[in-house]
Amino acid sequence: MQKILNLLKRNWSLLLLLIIAGTFYYFAVALFSEDSKVNLKIELAKSFMRLVFSALAGGLIKIIFEQHEKNKNKEAVKKEFKHSVLNQIRKVFDNVDRARLIIVAHKSAKTYSEKIQQNIIPSILKPFDIKRSQVDSNNMSDSDLLIQLRINFYHMIAYLQVLANEYRDNDPPISIQQTYQEKIKAL
Repeated sequence: MQKILNLLKRNWSLLLLLIIAGTFYYFAVALFSEDSKVNLKIELAKSFMRLVFSALAGGLIKIIFEQHEKNKNKEAVKKEFKHSVLNQIRKVFDNVDRARLIIVAHKSAKTYSEKIQQNIIPSILKPFDIKRSQVDSNNMSDSDLLIQLRINFYHMIAYLQVLANEYRDNDPPISIQQTYQEKIKAL
């Protein structure tokens, strides 16, 4: 019985077909009954009105439920998108902050070079990717919030790009200087 109810909930046309079949059954019983007082036209009109009302009510209820499900799905997609973006931003922050802490702690050109190459430069790509996914999903969040996020991503990308440019411009002299200092210490 539960399977039949679940099937009817999912398939409104089947429910409508059952209502029509029930109406025809009712007509057949009324038509072939031996009761002479039954006015077939009145019974047909009543049954037709019930059928029309049932179909309209069922259609309206189906539309309401479908709209509710669409809204619920949209909210779930928005929430998942925001959660995904937030996790990606956290990963970028963690990578950059980890590199910064290790560079400060070690104070060596080798560590500086490694952390910039392993953490900072790959982290530049992630904000670009997030920014592109926001452009593709304009309907995922409020336009004011989206504009503010884009501005913040430009700042984040600019900051990371400055670090990468600083590495590009300053790493060779620093590495050469550290190499000389290590050779002097070895002597």
